[in-house]
Amino acid sequence: MEFEKVIELLKKKPIMPFIKDSLVRKKVLDVGCGNGMVAQTLHEEFKCDISLCDVIDLRREGINNFSFKIASAEKLPYP
Repeated sequence: MEFEKVIELLKKKPIMPFIKDSLVRKKVLDVGCGNGMVAQTLHEEFKCDISLCDVIDLRREGINNFSFKIASAEKLPYP
């Protein structure tokens, strides 16, 4: 599927019911995030802050019940 078609599908938010049902443990892994459309959609739906700047600010305030990692998609730091 072409990238532009994927973006159009995300803009229509057909994946939101699936995502809401899938977030039982409230963990998201956005690999190959490109222009950040999925992260932006998650932010709009769940009001979550996802940028590295937000993460740094929250850590300074002592809020640390989340993790944010930047890694190679070919060598993810997860089992």
